[in-house]
Amino acid sequence: MGKIFIPGTGWGGGGPLSFASIAATATGTPSASTYLRGDGAWATPSGATQIHISYKGFAARGSTNTNIARWSTLINSVGSDLAIVQSAANGDHFTVATAGYYIITVGLLPGGLVDNQIKIGSALNNAMTYSQTDFRAGKTASVGYLMTFSWTGYIAANDKIWLASGGLPDNTDPLLNFISITRIS
Repeated sequence: MGKIFIPGTGWGGGGPLSFASIAATATGTPSASTYLRGDGAWATPSGATQIHISYKGFAARGSTNTNIARWSTLINSVGSDLAIVQSAANGDHFTVATAGYYIITVGLLPGGLVDNQIKIGSALNNAMTYSQTDFRAGKTASVGYLMTFSWTGYIAANDKIWLASGGLPDNTDPLLNFISITRIS
């Protein structure tokens, strides 16, 4: 039987120990939702609730907010902290129910030389300037080249997330045009 390293004790605590013998002396309660930490305590993993939403296919842009993207097909949605609000006039945005740190990734196959921006704020903003307070990340894309960009950071509850784009992408293969948002803590 192999030895197990126990922090503060060393390898095997003076002799070979099995996982079963360590688990038998651990504090806390073992279950399907806990793990045995290195200090000998059963614990629930932090961030165990997965929150994620993703869409593919750039449907169009809003008719009033002409720079805000509209998405066509839900890829997946886990949890209730993110919801999409779809509007033919205003474009689509995602509402954040729970404050936290999020990763937003966008992939586009541009139909021309255009600026694309991840924006976050309490109200939609159709402007395409990099000096706006709602601007988080951006990339200028060239026709025919798949581009991806992302942003990671804190988003307050009730804020909105949207993609502003100066042009329509090539949507021949909708899988190449996507947005993915995941809460990480």
